[in-house]
Amino acid sequence: MNSDIIPYCIAAYPTILFVYLFVIHPRAVAKTIGHSAKAWDISPKTEDKIDKWLFTITHYGILGTIWAQAMFGTNYGHLDLRLLTGAVVAALGGIFCVKAQLDMSNSWRMGVIASKDIPLITNGLFRFSRNPFYVGLLFVFWGLTITTSTVVVLGISITQTILIHRQVLKEERALISTLHKEYEDYKKVTRRYF
Repeated sequence: MNSDIIPYCIAAYPTILFVYLFVIHPRAVAKTIGHSAKAWDISPKTEDKIDKWLFTITHYGILGTIWAQAMFGTNYGHLDLRLLTGAVVAALGGIFCVKAQLDMSNSWRMGVIASKDIPLITNGLFRFSRNPFYVGLLFVFWGLTITTSTVVVLGISITQTILIHRQVLKEERALISTLHKEYEDYKKVTRRYF
């Protein structure tokens, strides 16, 4: 592979992935269910609005940083072990995210929507992790951190890790209050992350 295009490939991957994960898929689900699949769009809670903006800032931040590196001269040189490791970790993360969304089908939501009308998904990747989408997203961020080796991307990945863990805890509280024993039983047999 020509080393001049490596930075653009690295930047294009999360861009395309994020457009699918956070625009195309949510719109398809919203069209099917008749309203937004993004809890942040319908929640009046200030905490949810803040989380939405923090998630948005970190996603745009990582994309902006990586595109700036691509356009303003970061030369990754040849494909070394660090670059390949980061790319593989990020690619696996993307696969996890897409597969988790597909496993959830029209039950997928972004944010906390407590409803007994949304079935608990325990098949596919959800047999192994209660949060495979978030595991995949963390793999994407940390893979990009390995690949780019920049302090900015490291800071964004640390922030994203904290935000995702907070989000997981909020979603678990909502699931326990909505699904009670069904979710408690699921917790006993399936780990939160791995």
